Amino acid sequence: MRLLTGLAIFSLAAGIQADRLIHIPLGKKVPKHVIRIEGDFEQRDFHAFHGYLDAGLTTDLDMTIRNDSVDGEPHRDTLDFSYNYISPIADASPGISVGVQDAANRTPDGRRLYLASTFRVGLAGGADTFTPAEITMGVFAGKKNAAFVGAMLPLTPAFRLMAEHDGYRVNAGLDIRPLTNLSVKYLFISSKPQLGIQIRSKF
Repeated sequence: MRLLTGLAIFSLAAGIQADRLIHIPLGKKVPKHVIRIEGDFEQRDFHAFHGYLDAGLTTDLDMTIRNDSVDGEPHRDTLDFSYNYISPIADASPGISVGVQDAANRTPDGRRLYLASTFRVGLAGGADTFTPAEITMGVFAGKKNAAFVGAMLPLTPAFRLMAEHDGYRVNAGLDIRPLTNLSVKYLFISSKPQLGIQIRSKF
């Protein structure tokens, strides 16, 4: 947690492409030399916390240091890795990523390999306002096998709706981006409301 707090004071830079929707992985990656710091807190119980430190290591590989508590379980630190085979092109071809969640095998969901495919669908608007919607589908294989699906719908370039089913839980939320390097979220994780903040920077 001290590491996450310390990194949060870095000078901020340009925006980032996410490697996950809410909890499910996506078929795209964190850009090279970009970091993202995120914390999501349950409103009635600050012990229920999801913390993430994401880093784009190369043009194809990214990594997440994660502190996670699922369904009231104790907090555990773990690592996620993702390899982006191809990035999505709107209305043309999907992005495809493979990776592992919980490489340390410490969370209730356990170590799981995954394949994720993200489709970007262009919406009406001029070139300056073009923000595609996204649909993601994929599978987990490991301690818990499951298919997952999610969608992101931008209402404006700075306001988007998100929903996902990870095979066991339904999550949804709002993502508001008042600045290109700052995101504020209001999430429902298994129907429990959470507040989140995400800061992006370069290293």
